[in-house]
Amino acid sequence: NGQARTHKFCVCNNPLTGEIFHIPPIVVASPDMYTLLITEDIDRSKLISQSFRLVAIWIVRRIFRIVFYCSKAKRWMWFHDIELIPDLYVVPSPAAASHGAIHLLCGNSTNWTLTHIATLHLAADTHTKLSYLELPLDAKRSKAPLLASSADGSFLLLLLKGAQMSLWKHGSHTASSWVLSETINLASSFPLRARKKIKLEMFLGKSGAVLLWVDGEGRFLFSLGDGSIRKIGIRGRLAVLPRNDEPHCR
Repeated sequence: NGQARTHKFCVCNNPLTGEIFHIPPIVVASPDMYTLLITEDIDRSKLISQSFRLVAIWIVRRIFRIVFYCSKAKRWMWFHDIELIPDLYVVPSPAAASHGAIHLLCGNSTNWTLTHIATLHLAADTHTKLSYLELPLDAKRSKAPLLASSADGSFLLLLLKGAQMSLWKHGSHTASSWVLSETINLASSFPLRARKKIKLEMFLGKSGAVLLWVDGEGRFLFSLGDGSIRKIGIRGRLAVLPRNDEPHCR
């Protein structure tokens, strides 16, 4: 009704433990994005337990203003403000989080092209810093890539041109620079009626799940692992689609 509303959160650790953590609301205006960071801590009995930080980020021009909820302290805490290098801006795309850091796609405000990944390193002492990694040339020409992190902490970058999806990787033990890891022809995975404009919506690097939107058809879940594709119904149900005999990877 046009009135400001307070966000309500809970973090669920299901189905492993069934734990649900209810988080108090932030008392300031809604941030531009939220990211969940999972950490592992070793207690005195040498048992590994999991804790988390729910990080809220405001982006004011080139300045990051960060507040996070700590599951151990059970309260919201502020980080110091930090500023991007000149001429960079944050692209409105989902952030990737891994190993206590948050990664965001950035572009150059001079020519409005994608140029870097900016990484926010969030230390435990509420001190933070930024580092930068230049994107491959193909990504700079792309309109809406998606960034994710793999299980080993590598950067994964997913690009889409027409019906062809390409996966780039950086940072593993065998790839110290950007490497084209895989090319997928989505046209061989969709039935003929679904070969329309495709849009990338979400990419989960650790599981290899990609959420796609197809004009006139709705949402689909594509698996990089086995090339399977499923349509997501109105209530979130999945329906397996018939596969074309052609290989989806080249």
